[in-house]
Amino acid sequence: EVKAERPGAADNAAAAGVILDGEGVEEEEDDTIVMVDNQGDDVDMSSMAHDKTGEGHGKLVRNLLDIKNEADVTAGADAKKAGADADEGGADGGGIILGKKGGKGGKGAALPTKTEMHTLRTAIQTLCQSSNPLGRCLEFVQEDLEAMGKELEQWRAVRRRRSSELAEEESATESSLVQLNVELGALDAQLSEKKAQINFFKASIIRNDAKVERLLSMVVRSQ
Repeated sequence: EVKAERPGAADNAAAAGVILDGEGVEEEEDDTIVMVDNQGDDVDMSSMAHDKTGEGHGKLVRNLLDIKNEADVTAGADAKKAGADADEGGADGGGIILGKKGGKGGKGAALPTKTEMHTLRTAIQTLCQSSNPLGRCLEFVQEDLEAMGKELEQWRAVRRRRSSELAEEESATESSLVQLNVELGALDAQLSEKKAQINFFKASIIRNDAKVERLLSMVVRSQ
């Protein structure tokens, strides 16, 4: 990566917007030259300048600080190695940064602008405000799960106990029904027998009536 600056701008080389080559770039790189106006919006790192280690910030902010520190080191090393003469760039005299486009995956893109950093910071704050209550709720999820598990086991034990009691009652009921069924069968047999006797006596009465009627008719004829 080669950096060309205006005369007298060497002191600000480390603070200028720098295009970083992606880490672990493949041997076959895209040789496209990327030109970025040095007078565009620079990244506003002033709020994080006092804390270069990223302590007290989130993981994303620490990553941004690491990128900035690496950019500063790379810019200083490239400025010493390049030793190129400064050129006047553009009608407005703004310097330009020349460098190879990073390897695969869009690596080597320009650092975020001030507006993008502000938007990102706002989004992170909003996300934290929204996720903190959820995090506090999630702290009690494990306790709730344990309580629900214990309650489930309790109801399962009740179900097993009630199922056993039901089976015992069904067995006792079937045992009592066996004796009752035997008695019912005996009563049915007696009823059938009594019906047969009644029918027999009815038939006898009918025969006797017929016999009496015949005898009476014979008596009447004889007279």
